[in-house]
Amino acid sequence: MNILDPLNPQKPAIKLNELLLELNPDLEPEFSKARGTPKKSELRFSTDFSLFAVGSTTGKIFVFSSHTFLMKTTFHEHNKLVNRIRWSTHDSNLNSFASCSGDGKVILYDVKNIDQDNKGVTRVFQKHGSSAVLDIAWSPFRCQTLMSCSDDKRVQIWNAETSESLFTLSGHVNSVFTCCWHPTEENVVITGSSDQTVRFWMLGSPDSNENVQISQTPETPETPETLEIPETPETPETPETPETPETPETPETPETPETPETPETPETPETPETPE
Repeated sequence: MNILDPLNPQKPAIKLNELLLELNPDLEPEFSKARGTPKKSELRFSTDFSLFAVGSTTGKIFVFSSHTFLMKTTFHEHNKLVNRIRWSTHDSNLNSFASCSGDGKVILYDVKNIDQDNKGVTRVFQKHGSSAVLDIAWSPFRCQTLMSCSDDKRVQIWNAETSESLFTLSGHVNSVFTCCWHPTEENVVITGSSDQTVRFWMLGSPDSNENVQISQTPETPETPETLEIPETPETPETPETPETPETPETPETPETPETPETPETPETPETPETPE
């Protein structure tokens, strides 16, 4: 875990694990780099930035002061990985946060009097059975309304004050990984699932539990299978043209024998001169 200063991006990041260990040596088994040390699965600051909570793969949640980085308290109510931590955003509830886990529970904590060691688990919401709860979200309109979604394909809307389930939203056909409230419509919530749909829901009256799914993203149609084009039969190979037989070599014409040289005609003897 690292902390970056957005106003000074060139400044080296603070290694939060090392800082927390230095100031809280008792956390050595939980925050050291030793092999087998539980990994941290979530970190979330409170709305007023006075505290931050760190979730672990073991189900523990550690609460620290944002000013001194000293640990304030620890909760170990979950027995599986902590998936989400969400602090309340309402002024009347700023010292409360909720968590959800792979153990199927949603838990609400009150840390208002944390300095007096008056920590407490105020509510446990459990209507997802043993299915992992994957996300939670506080309503921005009603301070005591909380939503959760789960591996069980359902979404629950809770009254955080009484831990009563107000609505159960069913319609997804696979795990619901994320949920949020519409920013301007207080009765509209949005969910996303691994069934590849995002759905919008209009909440009805809690007495009738009537909820209307007002839209969903269409599933991507399956690409039709490409018809196999029959293979073009291979063109038979053109038979090779037989080789033209070689023309036999013309026998060499025998050389004409040389004509013998004609013997030289003997010179006619000179006629002797007649005597005077």
